[in-house]
Amino acid sequence: MDRGEAESDAEGANTEAPAGEEREIDRFLAFLREQKGYSPFTIRNYRQALREFAERRRGKDWWSTEPHELRDYLYELCLRPELGAVSIRVRFAALRAFFARAVKTKQMADNPARSVSLPRLARRLP
Repeated sequence: MDRGEAESDAEGANTEAPAGEEREIDRFLAFLREQKGYSPFTIRNYRQALREFAERRRGKDWWSTEPHELRDYLYELCLRPELGAVSIRVRFAALRAFFARAVKTKQMADNPARSVSLPRLARRLP
């Protein structure tokens, strides 16, 4: 799968964020793709994670996100039997990076995702 196919797959994800949030997601992902060189697969996964969280917030402004909202979201994800710790951590990697960029560009004062503790990964036995 080439870059264009991965991007078009990302466009077709079943979760659609409201228009304002979608614009912010697109800007952030363009930054990751063009400035940071993230892979198309990472871009696709981050897009899906950010859209899912935006849809959950039902059009609330990104920049008003509070840590308790992210903890509530984490709790909901942990209740989904199809999601393992790795999948949850990928979703939060996207959110942490998104909000870290917002802090760096002065859209937010603090990263609300920074204080959220994530589930630990299971240790493999030798």
